[in-house]
Amino acid sequence: MSYEDLEQARAKRAAKEKATVDKGKGKRGRKRKSPTPEKGSSVSMDNVVLEPMKAPAPWRPQ
Repeated sequence: MSYEDLEQARAKRAAKEKATVDKGKGKRGRKRKSPTPEKGSSVSMDNVVLEPMKAPAPWRPQ
């Protein structure tokens, strides 16, 4: 690659980064999980009673 090719690649990359910043797509990573079910879901969580979890007995060698 010549110096001119590097300059052209840098200019293209800068233009591409500016376009993504202008669009607002700068954030990357995992999407957040919704803590509550969506309004359109058919399952209702209002009257659900959850049983308490039982802790396992401590382990002892025999």
